[in-house]
Amino acid sequence: MAEEKSLENVKPDETLDVLGETCPIPEAMAHKKLNKMKVGQVLEVYTDHAAAVENSFPSMLNKLNYPYCVTKTAPGEFTIKIKKTS
Repeated sequence: MAEEKSLENVKPDETLDVLGETCPIPEAMAHKKLNKMKVGQVLEVYTDHAAAVENSFPSMLNKLNYPYCVTKTAPGEFTIKIKKTS
């Protein structure tokens, strides 16, 4: 599933701060948190690992078919909002 900008203004149900962590930690922690969430809920992830934003997260989320939205919040920092759909 491609990025979905409609998630930009959605209030998250859960947050996950993985600033300072490198692959595969951000994706693994997000996947674990998403597994505990209910369908329809939104997870907001804070990361500064560009490789995760550009490659790992899109790959994982496309396989899971979860819509997501990436926003650059500061130089080198990103927020990823993910909606659990199944």
